[in-house]
Amino acid sequence: MHLGQVDEGIRQLRMALDRDPVNAEACRELANAYVAAGKPDEAEATTAAPSSTRQFLVGYNDLAVFFNDRPL
Repeated sequence: MHLGQVDEGIRQLRMALDRDPVNAEACRELANAYVAAGKPDEAEATTAAPSSTRQFLVGYNDLAVFFNDRPL
């Protein structure tokens, strides 16, 4: 991601989430990658995903930050 390889970053983050679907940090970074790729709908869905898991507080916090940072 930091090298400008957003698509590769998305691929690797999706692989990480396949292994650990409740990893809030991976969800957060994948959402950031989708934003960088110009895919806000995918970013929103990814950010909302951990909200329904056992890490719901972290997920809801990330979702709030996502909406706060998104222009109207």
